[in-house]
Amino acid sequence: MNKKYIIFLFAFLLILAEVSYVNANLMISPFRVIFEGRTRSDVVYVINRSDETKTYRIEWFETFADENGKYIFRDKMTPEQEAALKPAQNLIRYSPRQVILGPGQKQAVRIAYRKPSGLEEGEYRSHVIFKQLAGTSEVGDIRQNKDTAAMQLLLNMSVSIPIVIRHGDLKADANFISGNLESNYGPDNEDVFNMVLKRKGEASTYGSIRIYDANDERRENILAVVNNIYVFPEQDTRKARIPAKFKIPSSINKFVAVYTGRDEYENKVFDEFTFER
Repeated sequence: MNKKYIIFLFAFLLILAEVSYVNANLMISPFRVIFEGRTRSDVVYVINRSDETKTYRIEWFETFADENGKYIFRDKMTPEQEAALKPAQNLIRYSPRQVILGPGQKQAVRIAYRKPSGLEEGEYRSHVIFKQLAGTSEVGDIRQNKDTAAMQLLLNMSVSIPIVIRHGDLKADANFISGNLESNYGPDNEDVFNMVLKRKGEASTYGSIRIYDANDERRENILAVVNNIYVFPEQDTRKARIPAKFKIPSSINKFVAVYTGRDEYENKVFDEFTFER
């Protein structure tokens, strides 16, 4: 197989894994690790959901998030994008680095944050990837043959999660700057909401965008929703395309979008935005 194709396909699989957090054989919990305040340690569980013994190798990689939420890998970054990175990996230690799990077994991976003196304020982020190898009987062959390892990794979905360190008195906020409804999008003629968020502050936000009929005062009927929306510090703006749950009737002409926090931002409303077709 062409080497460039292998690299491209592997990067594509990483992006898929970032969206789903689980696959048929592997589950990672939690799917985000945040260090802020006095928090210095956490635990991530690797769970083998298959009916076979599996080997998982744990490694770092760096990404830059563009305005569409797509991850750009280090070898494709511009010098400006690479300079904007604040990697967390040099501040983190984790153990073990490889695990072998039988069917249904889980393993705790302990993660520790070591803050050096004089650390510059800011948000630091790296991703940890859990590479599912082909199986314990082939580990020796994988170590000896890098091409074989690449092929076998491609055939087994990996999962990645962000590790985030927030150091200092950081602000995290975002507000909508535009929104519209695009009708008959794509081959299925879907209705899609196009929303754009503007980052405010030095830390990332995380949450869900829900869109309602502006005349639905009780907000009982969600027209569209997307979860797991980040706005990272390197993103000045964040675009989101949100498929409607159904064809929006012509009688609905005005909408309200709400960006609400999740996890550490639970119950926080970042912004509400009213717009028309």
